[in-house]
Amino acid sequence: MTPAPPDGGKHRVLNIIDGDTIDIDTTAGDLRVRIIGIDTPETVHPGEPVEPGGPEATARARQLLAGKTVTIHYDPNPDHGKWGKYGRLLAYLELPDGRDFGLVMIREGFSKAYIKYPFSRQLAYLAAEQKTNQAKNRKRGSDMKFGSDLWDALRFLIALLKMIIEMFGDDQDKENLKKNNIKV
Repeated sequence: MTPAPPDGGKHRVLNIIDGDTIDIDTTAGDLRVRIIGIDTPETVHPGEPVEPGGPEATARARQLLAGKTVTIHYDPNPDHGKWGKYGRLLAYLELPDGRDFGLVMIREGFSKAYIKYPFSRQLAYLAAEQKTNQAKNRKRGSDMKFGSDLWDALRFLIALLKMIIEMFGDDQDKENLKKNNIKV
């Protein structure tokens, strides 16, 4: 496996696979990166149809990243590995102007916070998602505003509870969390 580049390293973006996966140039060769903490609708997943919003998320990622030099950052949580199950590097991306790419994608409505696995920026990402969803609901004048806001709050609370158990729970608490993984 290619060695992970150093935290804080600057790398040219070679290819945008979709809204949450890119290829970067490193001294050891090209490397595929899965951006931590975001989930955009699928556009290239084998055996899966293109999901609504996927092409738009990929297009926005291209606007923000194509040909740019970005800074990669790893999650500071020691339990968060550098490599994902598909052999992709797991990292946050800092845009050339200093903004967090993941937050930009969430705030602009192209991505959801991906809370299946804990990560250090989880609460900030969920708060941004909740704020984005509230703004969308106000703009639409949605009759479902209450239900949607309630769902956003529930996702936030479940993520917070998972984070607290991961940080302070005993082994049995952590085992129960893994065994009863609630998907939100």
